[in-house]
Amino acid sequence: MPRDAGSADPEVAAENLEPHPPVPRASEHVGGERLDGNGYPRGLHAGDIALETRIITTADIFDAITAERPYRASVPVPRTLEIIAETVGTALDPQCFAALQGVVAKLDAPPHSQPPPATRAA
Repeated sequence: MPRDAGSADPEVAAENLEPHPPVPRASEHVGGERLDGNGYPRGLHAGDIALETRIITTADIFDAITAERPYRASVPVPRTLEIIAETVGTALDPQCFAALQGVVAKLDAPPHSQPPPATRAA
């Protein structure tokens, strides 16, 4: 049981954090690493790239392509997915790409057919 969780004592704080795994810094999960090892900054291969990095990389590429930039128009989502699909397995994680496709499909799906909410008589 944690001792005085509100204490400013560093030793008490360290004891309270002991049962919890360390939280990686966000900077450890950014960059251009590729599954095939041809990325940067460290040239890591698939097994050495953290899942968080794979997720962030997939989302970052999607955002970079679909966002409007001062020097070019945004790319439509269907075309963006085609572009990204060309890199799956060599640069991007197939499971992360599949998850992205699932999210996009849910966003594009028509809302469930539900009766309109009941209104009160005034």
